[in-house]
Amino acid sequence: MHIRFKGGKTQSISVASPVPIARVRKTRPEVIGALDQLLNTHTDRQAAIELNKMGLKNWKGENLTYKKIRHIRKAYGLKSSFERLREHGFLTSTEAAKKLGVSTATIYS
Repeated sequence: MHIRFKGGKTQSISVASPVPIARVRKTRPEVIGALDQLLNTHTDRQAAIELNKMGLKNWKGENLTYKKIRHIRKAYGLKSSFERLREHGFLTSTEAAKKLGVSTATIYS
């Protein structure tokens, strides 16, 4: 930075560049890693509760909520717990009933 004073004297000083807001708002890697592991067995809401218990926070230092987890999951391309279960061959009650040729009430029973 160059400074020119009223009398004409000049001085140069070095100042650190501000950190870009995109880097400031980036979710920490440990949160992403823990969330990815939790989504194997937890829903977004349950994962938020577990991450809060672990003491992990968002970039502002706030507790994580269902909406924040959903946003992080989508921003980082993480699959939901439903998608992960589907990959392992799990079916919905309607699909299971259709496959077995029974009613959904039978599946629930």
